[in-house]
Amino acid sequence: MKKLTENLRQNWPTYFFEILVLIIGIYGAFALESWNEDRKDNKQKNVYLTHILANLADDRTQLDSLIVQTEDVVRRTHLLIESYQAQSVDPDLATQSSGVIAVEKHFNGFRSGMDALLNSGKLDLIPDQLSLNLQLYYEKSEDVVTREAMSNEYIRDFYEPHVFENYVDAFVQMDVFDIRQMYLNDTRKSELINPDRFLNDRLLETHIIIRNIHAKVEVELYQKLIDQNERLQQKIKAQLKTK
Repeated sequence: MKKLTENLRQNWPTYFFEILVLIIGIYGAFALESWNEDRKDNKQKNVYLTHILANLADDRTQLDSLIVQTEDVVRRTHLLIESYQAQSVDPDLATQSSGVIAVEKHFNGFRSGMDALLNSGKLDLIPDQLSLNLQLYYEKSEDVVTREAMSNEYIRDFYEPHVFENYVDAFVQMDVFDIRQMYLNDTRKSELINPDRFLNDRLLETHIIIRNIHAKVEVELYQKLIDQNERLQQKIKAQLKTK
């Protein structure tokens, strides 16, 4: 024991250095492993964010188109409401607008990137605030779809049946692409909506007012979702630039 103690006393710098090298080696191995894991996680995070960013860009294209179409419905229904108030209507406006008002809206949000992230159980790879904003965005997307479904159901159950039953002769003139294409080579005389009949149709007036309200609500929802979409794209792009 005395000999061992003496040996340690004489050679402690050597032993200390060897222990220090061993500790540094172990720490370095852990640090390297941690660095590799962080690099792997960052690469995986960027894959998910790139996928989500592409989905958001597709959503934005669709939303831009939907809001233009719906603002047109707001404009046309407003003009028709004014026509009822003034008891004077342009037959062309009434005929064309009747078809535009009947067009259903369908926002088919792209969320394959978000679903892949959720299914992987790797949501913690995304910064907390960005993760929360993404989840709120997709919740609002569902609100838009629900609102559209309500409007579309009203069109199918109330608006369209009334227009088809009472103004079928003018239907081929409605400004809807598919309908007009079907009748391109039709030699029969086309007719416009009869102004007097239109202005005395109180039920149609009610339907047009309701469609005006529907469209205004949808425009507001589309715009809010567009604003969220734009902010999310900016934040994701900033994340992807982070080294």
